[in-house]
Amino acid sequence: MVGAAPKVITIVVLLLFSPLSLAIVPPLDADSRSQGSSQGQGEVAAADILLVGNSYTQSNNLVSLLSQVISANEAANTSELSGGGMRFDQHANRMNTIGDQWDITLQNTDLDWVMFQDQSQVPGFPRTSQYWQDSLAGLDDLTARVEQVGGESVLFMTWGYREGDSSNTWRYPDYKTMQHHLRDGYVDYRDNTSNALRTVWIAPVGLAYEHIYDETVSSGGNPLTSSSLFWNLYSGDGAHPSLTGSYLTACVIYATIYGNNTVGNSDGVSIDAATKLALQQAADATVFNETSGILSYPWMAANWSGPGDGASEEGNSSGNETGNTTTTSPYLSFGANPNSSFSVEPGTAFRLTVNLSNNASFDDNVSVALAGADGWNYSFNSPLNFSVGQASLEWVDFTIQVPEVVNGSPLAGILHHWSLSAESLTSNHSTWWNFSIEVKPRHEIAIITSGEQLTLAPNSDGRIQITIKNIGNTPTRAAVMLQVLLNGTADLDYPPAERIEAYGWTIALFNNYELDWVDVGEEITFEVGLLSPSEVTGDITIEVKVRNVWGVDRAKSTVISGEIEWLRNGSISAGDFACYRIVPGESCIGEIAVVNTGNYDDSFVLELVTSPEWIPNVIQSSEVSVPLGGTSTATTYELAINSTAIAFSEGMVIYQLRLQDSQTIVDTLSIDIDVAAVPDWEIFEITQDAQNGRLSVQYVISNYGNGLDGITVVMEVSHSPEQGLIPPEDAEYEGELIGLHSFSQNNITIGERYTFRAWTEIPVGEPENGTIWLNMTMRSTLEPSIFLFHSANATFIGLPYQTHATDEGFTIGWEEIRSSVVNIWNSYAYTLMAIIIAGISIHLALKRRLKLNHEERELEAKKVANRIQENPEDWLQRFEDGGEIPVVLPASPEVSKEAFVAGFRNVGGNPSPSSEPVEKELFGAAATVL
Repeated sequence: MVGAAPKVITIVVLLLFSPLSLAIVPPLDADSRSQGSSQGQGEVAAADILLVGNSYTQSNNLVSLLSQVISANEAANTSELSGGGMRFDQHANRMNTIGDQWDITLQNTDLDWVMFQDQSQVPGFPRTSQYWQDSLAGLDDLTARVEQVGGESVLFMTWGYREGDSSNTWRYPDYKTMQHHLRDGYVDYRDNTSNALRTVWIAPVGLAYEHIYDETVSSGGNPLTSSSLFWNLYSGDGAHPSLTGSYLTACVIYATIYGNNTVGNSDGVSIDAATKLALQQAADATVFNETSGILSYPWMAANWSGPGDGASEEGNSSGNETGNTTTTSPYLSFGANPNSSFSVEPGTAFRLTVNLSNNASFDDNVSVALAGADGWNYSFNSPLNFSVGQASLEWVDFTIQVPEVVNGSPLAGILHHWSLSAESLTSNHSTWWNFSIEVKPRHEIAIITSGEQLTLAPNSDGRIQITIKNIGNTPTRAAVMLQVLLNGTADLDYPPAERIEAYGWTIALFNNYELDWVDVGEEITFEVGLLSPSEVTGDITIEVKVRNVWGVDRAKSTVISGEIEWLRNGSISAGDFACYRIVPGESCIGEIAVVNTGNYDDSFVLELVTSPEWIPNVIQSSEVSVPLGGTSTATTYELAINSTAIAFSEGMVIYQLRLQDSQTIVDTLSIDIDVAAVPDWEIFEITQDAQNGRLSVQYVISNYGNGLDGITVVMEVSHSPEQGLIPPEDAEYEGELIGLHSFSQNNITIGERYTFRAWTEIPVGEPENGTIWLNMTMRSTLEPSIFLFHSANATFIGLPYQTHATDEGFTIGWEEIRSSVVNIWNSYAYTLMAIIIAGISIHLALKRRLKLNHEERELEAKKVANRIQENPEDWLQRFEDGGEIPVVLPASPEVSKEAFVAGFRNVGGNPSPSSEPVEKELFGAAATVL
């Protein structure tokens, strides 16, 4: 237990003078083995070596490479049984099939060594993996068969993929991680298949790959560059070996079985000398120098007589005593059963006391040592060096600190092997006691990540993820329960359950079925779902309890909560409004739409912020309810323009959207609006007279539109006597006043009375009697289609009739008729004829005059009708083309006011008395009639 005093278990083992057999032998010093040749005495026969594997074994004809490496110094018969991707259990299945090639081959009693290579990924899988368990069971069958035929089993430890396993990145993210898992897996294969009857050895090929990797890094290089030796151990797929990788494999197998150095061997493999030497050095360093902590080798055993059939009578069996051939029998021995196994709780100080007996006839000085599991601490409670008298014993006392379980290690159910050795300091004799410690299961679950609070909209759901991890050393099963908390303590109204409905909330577990089996070190994520009620406020607190079903440790818990957050928001738009150039008295109409962009149904108030003063009666506010994500029309809005609005006035109607029962403004809307110009002109007064041979007309017109306007005045006269216009001082025109036919004036204000005059001399030299017409057109500058028209006229007497004519036109001379009648009466008959002739002449003259007057009136009426119906385009075109009476716009003369008035009176005479102003009502009525 963490924080508690360490447990101490003391075991005393005593067994005097008992024979022992070797299970696992610690490696000898490099100096204790022969260099370049097999250890042992006598002639060494050829060894029969069988390679059992898959494509790694098949690549580059490894069997042939191994034969060439061995044949440089020794003799061997090599063969293989292989199939692509085969695992140990698949090999065992074929071996256990009667008559199969695997069955036949593995019954050969001539076999000395059988090399077993597993599928490239399985050995490094977690021990609870079914693949790993199946391979272990298959290997156990295979090694048992090899033992039956008298051979030795060796595990071909493979290498990690060059850049890790992309299909299993959770386990093998890179080369180093994969290599370490493979190493541990093969060691566990060895430990679980070795027993008192057989020892399973390991050929550390993968560790030789790692030696080259580490050597490249320590020299400052990058092993993952394509030019490095490590990179080139692999073929193109980064998993299978290249020729150099297979050659390194052959060298490691040779050194493992034969105990010989490979450096300097001369073989026929086609690899350049420098690369071959580097590979041989890596193989030798791995086998002889770098694996003493975890591996032992067959050539280290007592009575080693070589790898082949030339072995001693005892064959290649593994004992637990070594020494030179001058010693007649072993004399040091531990008094404990070999391969003892102890089951210990993690975190325990495990104390052992074992006796060491000296069976010799002399006293001996002894040194003891302990080797075992990586990372475990141990200490001796008795001296490391001591004397043992002849035919007596001494006690060796030591303590091994079994680690606490941290992240799944040390694993339960795995034998952690230890070896206690004793070496004579006076002879070459040594002995050892091999035992193992099995750590008891520790079930423990940890919650490693948890979302604490979930914020939800009303009537919405969400999930909180919680990740647990099995930090025990054995697979386990977890169960989860939910508990409602009220003021920090369990709410007794709602007992723990996997699904709870409380206070309008629904809380439930998801994906918790995956917790039925949690492997060592495995992380599993489940979810807690929360459904909030249809309310705008509220919260709930839940305790999530994770219990280890198979363990006794307390349940782990985490507290989560859910809170309702009503997010209120909205927007307004008015896409239907078209408020450009609205005529006074008219309206623009549209709909204002409200969109609920919050997270729940909501109500809003649409309020008027500002509007122009010339838009009266604007809706001040309206309320609207909008469902979540919906759009509603607040109301139909009519923006009516006041009839007195000034042309071109611009303004903005601004509305704001406010949350109901709140002062929060969430959006504003601006509607631009302007007033159209409505040009309108009326003739306020016309004064005309025809006297002294001149027709003169004075016009007073007024701007009755809704804004500033201009006027263009054009005069047309039917005859061509002297004539002209007399505009106001600030009018624009060209030429002299005499002969002026047009002018213009801008910026005439609303209601302003605008006065100008037109005049023409009355013809006196025409051959016939007639009428002179003065036509006046006054057009709006803003809208030329709006115009005023007036026509004035005066009659004149043709030359033949001017003696009988007055300024008033042709009249009957009644005085003359009277005189004539008197003369007739006085003159009687001679005058009667004159009277008749005169009467006929008068009759004809009157008739002719009436006919002429009638024709002239009809002609003038037609002209007037045509002029009134003309279009602005026709008028403008005729005005531009010149028409039948060219209009010349002379340069405006620059005269003083006094000179202008004098000239005006000189031409038009003294002004007539002003007429009384017309009453406004009468004027309006007359305008309506016109």
